[in-house]
Amino acid sequence: MGATGFDVDAAGQLELAKTAADLGAELFVVDDGWFTGRADDTGGLGDWDPDPAEFPGGFDRFVEDVRALGMDFGLWVEPEGISPRSRLYAEHPEWVYRIEGRPATLVRNQLLLDLGREDVQDFVIGTLDRLLGSYAISYLKWDMNRPPTERGRPGHQAGPDPSARTSTPPTSPATCASWTTCEPPTRMSPSRAAPAAAPASSTPPSPAPT
Repeated sequence: MGATGFDVDAAGQLELAKTAADLGAELFVVDDGWFTGRADDTGGLGDWDPDPAEFPGGFDRFVEDVRALGMDFGLWVEPEGISPRSRLYAEHPEWVYRIEGRPATLVRNQLLLDLGREDVQDFVIGTLDRLLGSYAISYLKWDMNRPPTERGRPGHQAGPDPSARTSTPPTSPATCASWTTCEPPTRMSPSRAAPAAAPASSTPPSPAPT
């Protein structure tokens, strides 16, 4: 969670960015809360569009204002997550990872997308390509706040992990961002599920706290 919690807006973030620039930071990362429906942790995951109410001058203008301070711009994402209260869930409830006959498990008020589905992979890759192609983003912080809680894919033979396609940074000509991933802890209490393996990450510049 960033310095301002879910209270993320252009004016407040620019004040933080100015402070970071004065301290000599090279990278400013906007954390969770920049997209639509994300007033708290019960909504928004899956709806990866900047909130126009919080960035009334446009997100592209906000990004350029940060970069004008002499820093690169970074953005928090969690594209494997989905909120039951999101627009994406309302449109594609079948995209949620679940085992038939078992209830889906809510952890941290969120579910996971089924990255074994090609249409879900297309959505995740397309989302990252769109963000990187639309805004001058130098760094993606790909968070992974909850582990998978239902293991296996009944009816699917063992083989290469189909979700590996989404674990590779986007490669469109418009994208040249660094990225890193933040996986769940490797040891958890008995009431929490085992963590997922994190994809390989690149080494970004040192981000300023936000």
